[in-house]
Amino acid sequence: MLQQWKTPLSSDAFTMFQVEDENKRKDEENLQQLEDYLKQKLIPYFAEILVNEEIKVYDGPTLTLELHAYGINIRFLGLLRPYLNNVSLIINEMFATNVSFRRLEPQVL
Repeated sequence: MLQQWKTPLSSDAFTMFQVEDENKRKDEENLQQLEDYLKQKLIPYFAEILVNEEIKVYDGPTLTLELHAYGINIRFLGLLRPYLNNVSLIINEMFATNVSFRRLEPQVL
């Protein structure tokens, strides 16, 4: 999705690394437009495809691959859930992703 986005995006938008000027405001506006598109158009569209069974998703890895194919990061699973009747696969993948991230965190002894 980012590769096809019509305007360049700044990784420094919404941070203290960028000077407060017109460029910062424009960068933040561009990211806000992308977020709005993701939440209002792309995620509902992907949910509709799942509900209509236009793509078959039977497990977490397949779900992840399909999400990425549509330009949706796995961190947005929670936004997908309200559009679906059967959320067991979504919940399982959210849990599995959370557990795998926790295993990667440094352990404090």
